[in-house]
Amino acid sequence: MRIISIEDDTVDDPCMITPFFIVHLLAGIWLTSLLKTFFPSIKNVLLWVVLLHTVYEIKDMYVNYILKYNTIYTNSSWWNSIGDTVAVIIGYYAYQQSPLSFTFITVLFALVSAIGWGTIVLIYKSSKI
Repeated sequence: MRIISIEDDTVDDPCMITPFFIVHLLAGIWLTSLLKTFFPSIKNVLLWVVLLHTVYEIKDMYVNYILKYNTIYTNSSWWNSIGDTVAVIIGYYAYQQSPLSFTFITVLFALVSAIGWGTIVLIYKSSKI
C-alpha cells in the first residue's frame, strides 16, 4: 500500500493519497459552504459533511468490492476512501479558517473536478491509441 502517489489508486495497488485528494478537499469546503449557506440552522456541520461524503465512499466500495466493476473511472481502494475522507475533513476546517462564498467555491470545485477528470479521460484515451 502506497501512502501518496501521483499515480492512480486501484483495488490491487492501493494508495491513500492521490491527486484527487485536492478534489475531495474542495468537496469538503463546498459541502461546508452549501450546508452553512442553505441550512444555517444545522448545528453539527462537520458531522453532516462526513456523513454525506461517507455515502459517496460507500457507493465506491459497493461498486469496487461487491459489484467488482473496476474500470479506470471506478477502481478505488478502501485505503483511498480513508484518504479522501481525511481530505473532506481538512476541507471543512479550511472553510472554518477562511469561509468562501458558495458561488466561488462551486465554480472552483467544478473547474478543478473537470480538469482532474478531463486529464484522466485524455490519458486513458491516449493509452488506447
